[in-house]
Amino acid sequence: MAVAAAAHKIESSEFFDSAVIDSLSGIMSESAIRALLVDMERDVRLRLDRLAELHIASGSLPMIAQDAHDLKSMGGNFGLIQMAERAGVVERAARSGCVDTVRTGMSPLLSVGGHSLNALTARPEFIGGGAQ
Repeated sequence: MAVAAAAHKIESSEFFDSAVIDSLSGIMSESAIRALLVDMERDVRLRLDRLAELHIASGSLPMIAQDAHDLKSMGGNFGLIQMAERAGVVERAARSGCVDTVRTGMSPLLSVGGHSLNALTARPEFIGGGAQ
């Protein structure tokens, strides 16, 4: 059964552009959207948790760059625009070897990432089948 657009629309926020997910309702079933969002939420959380626990040093920059790149891509693909932007800053700094810029950018990325996940998991698709 397709997600009923009117019943499932959530207002966009500064952390989440709902239009991206709303557009899926025309081509995917509610259960498929739920599975996609749950998988994406898990992947974003894994990367944010790993970045939060990481000691930022020159040796960790390649991993930081990859995780930040993945967060940038997932954020852009799923309407988590601020997270994508913050992740892009961290990714560029890590690829350039700018440890101080990575350190400065990490806290805003983690904060915005958490707010973005909260906005995403407020979607009706998570109700009754939420991220575990």
